[in-house]
Amino acid sequence: MAGEPLNALHITRTGLAPTKVEGGWIEIDRSMFAAADVVGGQIRVPNGWDVETLGDGTWGIRPTRLHVRRGADVVLVDADGVTRDSIRVPVTYNLRSSFEIKRHAFGKPNSAAALGTIDPDRRIFDATYASMPQALKNILFRGLYSDIVFIRPGARTGGLCTGMARWAIARGLGREPEPVNEAVALERIVVFHGRQLFDRALLAAAGWFFRASPRAAFYAVRDDLLRSGTTDRALDIAVPKPWRRDVLQAVVEQGHTVVPYHLVQESDDYGWIAVYDPNRPDLIDSDEPRMIEFDLRRDRYAYGTKVSFDQDNVGIVAVRQDVYMGKRSAVLATIGSALKSLLRVGGRRDG
Repeated sequence: MAGEPLNALHITRTGLAPTKVEGGWIEIDRSMFAAADVVGGQIRVPNGWDVETLGDGTWGIRPTRLHVRRGADVVLVDADGVTRDSIRVPVTYNLRSSFEIKRHAFGKPNSAAALGTIDPDRRIFDATYASMPQALKNILFRGLYSDIVFIRPGARTGGLCTGMARWAIARGLGREPEPVNEAVALERIVVFHGRQLFDRALLAAAGWFFRASPRAAFYAVRDDLLRSGTTDRALDIAVPKPWRRDVLQAVVEQGHTVVPYHLVQESDDYGWIAVYDPNRPDLIDSDEPRMIEFDLRRDRYAYGTKVSFDQDNVGIVAVRQDVYMGKRSAVLATIGSALKSLLRVGGRRDG
């Protein structure tokens, strides 16, 4: 019957196991098209798909490469090669990372109640960044570094979610050793947290910040899982879009970092990603894991009480892990710290 929907192609992968495509060849019949009266027509399929003629007006198609994003459009053309109609083969995904949350993530939540007070430590600061003149070190340490690396009871902001997320990813990738105790783990987490001020990390995040597309972040994670069975991205959520008037304040106060480990795309328009949330490690084994839901058509997302589908003023940053490794420069953050100090001084003078 014309317009008859096709069965979905189901693509699954669990960790490093091979990707599975359920369904094999999908049969396409001319009667599925609204222009079913086309005589002698043929179909065209996207790059990455094979087509085989099964009979007059009947074809079989299957994917040979799995980077399709929103299904596959099959086009019916007449004998003159003129496009007459098209139908879409829906594709669903169920992809789970090799990242083992219970093994690689920190077991305590990102809170003063669980971790106690954490203040900037000069020894850990010196172990985080590439060498620079002492005067510049002081500016950075007293500036943006001290603004982000702390946990204190009752503080409105502060926390180590980025450090916890990046440390867990490094552990999952085999690039961070097993800590001998909790204190050593926390020190390493603080190091990773300070690395968000690396020049390379800031520049990598800038591209995602200005793109401001949750859909792009979803596809990036999905493509990673398809290609390698894991992803080295963390997801910075509740990131304000660059046109907001409160963008600077919101970046500091509202952003949060989580680690994706299970992605499901149920249709062209909807999908979700289950995440390790440093604020709620207790939910790792629950029947209600922390999930980011995606409205892929409208390029929006929802996550707990932090973000709702009604908001169109927040994006997601999905930077890879490499820019968080090693000791690197933090020139941009040092300049930012100096400017912030000057503005603070100027404000006091005006008062």
